[in-house]
Amino acid sequence: MGFKSCVLPVLWAALAASSAFAQGELTVYRGSLVAGQPVSGKVALLPDGIVFIDDEKPESSFFAPRSIIQSIAADAEVATIQLSKGVRDRAGSSNRVILRFSAASEATAVQRWHGNSPAAAPAGEAGAGVMTFSAQRKKRLRGNTDGKLIIDNERLMFESTDNASESRRWDLKEIKELKHDNPYELEIRPFRGDKYELILSGSGMDNAQFREIVDRVTKSRTAR
Repeated sequence: MGFKSCVLPVLWAALAASSAFAQGELTVYRGSLVAGQPVSGKVALLPDGIVFIDDEKPESSFFAPRSIIQSIAADAEVATIQLSKGVRDRAGSSNRVILRFSAASEATAVQRWHGNSPAAAPAGEAGAGVMTFSAQRKKRLRGNTDGKLIIDNERLMFESTDNASESRRWDLKEIKELKHDNPYELEIRPFRGDKYELILSGSGMDNAQFREIVDRVTKSRTAR
């Protein structure tokens, strides 16, 4: 089932939509792909799969058939999709797709499409292997930047909700050091680039969660 035969007919219909709509068995939402810098586009729900249409680079759009979707977890306006096989976007291939919508109800609708319970995930969790925390990037000269910290088995991401240029994504093996002096502060030091200091809200990050993240970083360096 190739991209051209499955996605292109949907692509033209979706490009005509400026907001969420439903027509027959097609539903389309505006959304963004969380991949370092957010990638704006449209998300189309079909009976047999999900299409993400990249606004700027349509050739980087992808189709994820139902047969490879293992789970979809909704956390506020973010939907995390776990796949048994990787899909390729402009950032490369991944078996986890994280989509951000304009409203929590849209993320929940994507979860319902897959047949999952809409019950909220426990604090700090957003589906198997994914940890999420409300956070702010701490800056000395300018005001803090609101966002969300997302960690899965491959990457650590800070997605800013008010300034896209502040969003960052690191592969776990790119992280040199993590500091966690208390439940509400986390410092990320990559091998390349500036450190990121985050202030966590809510219940923060406990020691067990921090150890799990450090374990993932350590394993990523030894994986072949």
